[in-house]
Amino acid sequence: MKAQVYTLHIAYVDYEDKISRTVEVSGNNTVAQLGYLILHTFDTLAYHAFEFTHKDTPYVLPMILEENDIEGAIDATQAKLHELGLSVDEKFTMEYDYGSSHTFNIKVLAVSDMPRGAWKRYPRILEGKGRGILDDISPEQFASFIEQIDSTGKSDIHVTRDGRDVIWDYRDFKLEAENILLKFGVDRVRRAYE
Repeated sequence: MKAQVYTLHIAYVDYEDKISRTVEVSGNNTVAQLGYLILHTFDTLAYHAFEFTHKDTPYVLPMILEENDIEGAIDATQAKLHELGLSVDEKFTMEYDYGSSHTFNIKVLAVSDMPRGAWKRYPRILEGKGRGILDDISPEQFASFIEQIDSTGKSDIHVTRDGRDVIWDYRDFKLEAENILLKFGVDRVRRAYE
């Protein structure tokens, strides 16, 4: 059987029109690798746990399985995307940071055979909107930041990135830069979790 490529639309819940990505990923990637991609491209600091839910089955990180007895949970680092049997228009979710509970809705837009020798091109972002989310704040606080930026047309939200104080604006998304850094960023996040 040929490897599959999944085209997925990933959107931050309640802000689908402002913060989203359309990505292509290999079906040979694990569920956890999809999580690492989401954490990287949605500008998280990637230090909270995350969990996918597909057809009422939780896919979690091994550290969560070691600490909690979650009925029916599957190790996300061992489950490959093609094993989920995803089909077009199917939906599932990812929750990041159990304390603040930031949720991403994921929809399968297409499933296709991977062209021969093309495995190196995945994952890749086809399009996107919005920089991402902020860690350690509630979805309600984050919503107020979005409303503030939308009403004033500018941001005065300061965050620390790479040891520097920068102004953070949810609208700041650059597709080319995201794709250049994507594989490195996903691998960096993977090493932090695994």
